[in-house]
Amino acid sequence: MERFTALETFVRIVDAGSFTAAARQLGISQSGASKAMARLEAELGVRLLHRSTRSMSTTDAGRRLHGHAKHALTQLEEALSAVRAEAQQLTGKLRVAAPPGFARQHVVSELPRFLDHNPGLEVEVVMDDALHDVAEARIDLCLRHGEPGRKIPGSRRIGLARRLVVGSPAYFARNNEPHTPDELAKHRVVIWSADKASNTWSFHRGHDVQHVELKGRLRVGSREGMRDALLAQAGIAVVSEWDVASELANGSLRPVLTGWSLPTDEIWAVPTGGRLVSPAVNSMMSFIEASIRRSTPTGSEND
Repeated sequence: MERFTALETFVRIVDAGSFTAAARQLGISQSGASKAMARLEAELGVRLLHRSTRSMSTTDAGRRLHGHAKHALTQLEEALSAVRAEAQQLTGKLRVAAPPGFARQHVVSELPRFLDHNPGLEVEVVMDDALHDVAEARIDLCLRHGEPGRKIPGSRRIGLARRLVVGSPAYFARNNEPHTPDELAKHRVVIWSADKASNTWSFHRGHDVQHVELKGRLRVGSREGMRDALLAQAGIAVVSEWDVASELANGSLRPVLTGWSLPTDEIWAVPTGGRLVSPAVNSMMSFIEASIRRSTPTGSEND
C-alpha cells in the first residue's frame, strides 16, 4: 500500500508540476508528499526528480517510471471502476443453500420477483437440510434453522417461526388427541435424527411449564421426510411451521396442544465470505427477510 501511495504521489507531482499542487490534490501535507518521494527514491536506489528552489524536472529514470506508473494507475482505476459497476448491478451467479421446506415457501416461490429486479444475476438454490461442506459446494449464502450463525461474522437472523406438535387427521381419528404435553408419551412420535440435541421439549402455558422427553421408534434424517412420515400416519412430531405451512393450510396436517407454546424456531442467513458480504448476497438476505415478514406473523419479531 505504501508503494502504491508513493507511486500515485510521484505521478501527481510530475503532472501538477510542484509538490504543493500535488499535495493539495491528494489531500495531504507538502511534507507528506516529500516523505513519500524520499521513500520511493530510497527503495529504487535512483533519483527520480531534479529539484531546486525555482524548478523541478524528472530524471531519465523518473521519465521512464512516470510513463509506466501512470499507465498502471489508469488500468487499476479502470479495473476498480468496473468492479464497482458490477457490484451495483448485481451481476454474476449466486448459490443459495436452504432447508427444503423453507426454500419452497420463502425462496423458490419468491425468486421470480427477485430476478425481475436483478436481470444480471443468476441464482441456483440447493435444497439440503444439513449441507456439510459449503466451500466444496461453492455456496454463497446458507439459510439454516437454529442458532449456528449467531457467532459467524456477517450472519443475520432473518426470521422466527412457531414450533408446533402436528399429526394427520387420519392418525388422530385412530388415536386419542393429546390435551396435555405429558399425554405425548402415549403416542407414536417421529423424531428428526439430524437434530443432535436432546429431544426434551419445554411446553409453556402462562406460568405452567412442562418438560417432556419425546421418544420414538421412527427417526427421519430430513424435514421433508418428517412431513411425509406424518402424512403417512406414522405418528406426531414437533416441527417448524415453515416445514408444514402448505399442509397446515390444506388441512392434511393438524396442530394439537395449541394452548401450549414451544421455543420458537430461528432462521439464520449465513454468508460464506465472512465479514466481506457481497452486494448480491446482502440483497438476497434482505429480500428473503422481507418475504418472511410479509407471510409469517412471527417473522416480524426479528429483534
